[in-house]
Amino acid sequence: MSVPRSSLPKATGGKRATVWRAVVFTGAGLVLFAVAALYVVLGTPSAGDILARVRGEPSIARGFIGMAQFGQWRLICAPGPAPLNGLTPPAGVSAPVNAPAANACRINQEMPAPQEKEVAASEAAKVLIAANFSLVGERRTPVAMLRLPPTARPGDVIAVRFDDGATVKTVVRDCAEAECFATGALSEGDWTRLATARSLQVTFPVAGRQWVLLDLSVEGLPAAIAALARAENPPGA
Repeated sequence: MSVPRSSLPKATGGKRATVWRAVVFTGAGLVLFAVAALYVVLGTPSAGDILARVRGEPSIARGFIGMAQFGQWRLICAPGPAPLNGLTPPAGVSAPVNAPAANACRINQEMPAPQEKEVAASEAAKVLIAANFSLVGERRTPVAMLRLPPTARPGDVIAVRFDDGATVKTVVRDCAEAECFATGALSEGDWTRLATARSLQVTFPVAGRQWVLLDLSVEGLPAAIAALARAENPPGA
């Protein structure tokens, strides 16, 4: 008696289905293993970290030292405690002997000054204003630090305005020949607002003591803030 022809395709189809199920289960197992390994090595990522990875932005490990770009914002981390003004990495500073590893981080955006026509395109553009945000001290107080043109004066109040109308006030503390520095503390609410801001503006004086309003890009800001929080969590903490 001959075998019915219809039974052969069914048997072949059943084998193929079994093979595909095995491939799918194996692939899913490898993905789960890779995710588990990532969690073990880097710890549980925050929502901001996950979003940054989906967007192809840098993945920042705890205790990070160096610089990473997030949209228009940079994360800058240096060894040791932060200097008072928080605007430049401390030169040659290292952690004390037997002290746990630590770093000092800030997020930074620099706005270039308009170039004159006779200035060569190859020359680096001068910075008109630099905005920096960081967490300082044992209480990790949010702080804004601004580098301004020398048209500002000590005592000037420089405001950072959010899209909802709220403002953070900084005060010009010191001025040199080429620049001035303003600092001011943020509340926890301000820090949360910063991470979700849809726009940021800074008011400051230019030539002739005319006050202008400058837009700061918020592209990459939420991811940069999340990376800062993760970077300042030292390994093993």
